[in-house]
Amino acid sequence: MVDRSKLVAGVFVAGSLIAVGTFAAMDHSKHDPSMHGDHAAMMQQKSVEDKRELVLYPRPVYESTLRNMREHLRGVSQVQRLVGEGRYTEAAEAAERGMGMGHNHGHEGNASEHQFMPPGMMSLGRGMHMAAAELATTLRDTEVTDDLQAVFVAMGKVTANCVACHDAYRLQPME
Repeated sequence: MVDRSKLVAGVFVAGSLIAVGTFAAMDHSKHDPSMHGDHAAMMQQKSVEDKRELVLYPRPVYESTLRNMREHLRGVSQVQRLVGEGRYTEAAEAAERGMGMGHNHGHEGNASEHQFMPPGMMSLGRGMHMAAAELATTLRDTEVTDDLQAVFVAMGKVTANCVACHDAYRLQPME
C-alpha cells in the first residue's frame, strides 16, 4: 500500500522543483523585455505603481546581491530535489551551502550590501539564514525520523522570509 502522505509530498516536491528550477535558471541580467510585447508594457506600467521600498546599491553591489539571491533560490531548488530523492543529509548540506548563516554576501563576499540595506530588509535576510540553519537541522533529523511534514514546515519558514522581503523591498542600481 502506498503511503498517501509520501505520495502527496512527492507530487508537491516535483511541482515545486519545476517552478523553482525554471526561475533559478533565468539570467535576469540578459533579460530582454521587448520580447514580451504587451506584457512588457504592462509590467513597466505596474512598476510605476510599485509601493515597495526602493533600495539603491552601487552597480557592483547590486549585481552581486542579485547573484546571491539566485544562489539562495538554487539552494531551495537543490534542497527540494534532494528531499524528493530521499537524500536528507545532502539536502541539509545544500541548505547550509546555499542559504545558511555562513553564506557570504556582497561584492566579492565581503557583506558590502549590508551597508545599503534598511534594517527591516536585514532582519528578513537574517531570518531567512536562520530558518535555513533550522531547515538543515530538520533535514538531518529526517534522516532518522522520516518526518517530511517537519521538512515542509521548515522550508516554509525559509521561503516566507524570501517572500516577505521581496514583497517589501525592490532593488535598483545607483546611476
